[in-house]
Amino acid sequence: MRVEAPSLLPLLRSRLQGDVLALLYLHPDQEYTLTDAAQAVGVNVKALHVEANRLVSSGFAVERRVGVARLLRAPDPSPLVNALRDLLTLSYGPATVIHDLVVDIDGLELAFIYGSWAARYLGERGPVPQDIDVALIGRVSADDGDRVAQEAQRLLQKSVDVRRIPTDVWRSAEPTNPFVLSLQDRPKVTVFEREESEL
Repeated sequence: MRVEAPSLLPLLRSRLQGDVLALLYLHPDQEYTLTDAAQAVGVNVKALHVEANRLVSSGFAVERRVGVARLLRAPDPSPLVNALRDLLTLSYGPATVIHDLVVDIDGLELAFIYGSWAARYLGERGPVPQDIDVALIGRVSADDGDRVAQEAQRLLQKSVDVRRIPTDVWRSAEPTNPFVLSLQDRPKVTVFEREESEL
């Protein structure tokens, strides 16, 4: 079965390939077990195993074995690796970058990207997204929202708009907020969700 090239970066074979490469290349000093990498990109370990084999055999990832554990990381810097990291930052980078920026925000329950980037990530064809739209659900301070927007903009080299939405407004059974209503039918890519046990 032929898999259609992803809309965000059609040079790649699949969205999974983009997700795994972004995870590795945007965290060049980290190693990931197959289980951790699979969890980070939201797939099962078998799918990650197949993709890891392809990336390692082609030299786009490096593996190290510790006992039975298989650890993956990005290759050492080189002109090709650096160029690919830049492409990944501009295409698949938003999910990874936003996750890293919001994961420690007190009071945050849910974070997702919506708008044109989310649409392209989910396969909708169209022009390259020129900006990134982020929603932060919970008790998030204006300072935290501004910090995320400014740092993401610096890292992604795109305009980043962050909207803060209180939990009760987002979870309302019958929302009346026009912005929340407008988000219901739009493509969304969740980049962070706090576990119920953490709330």
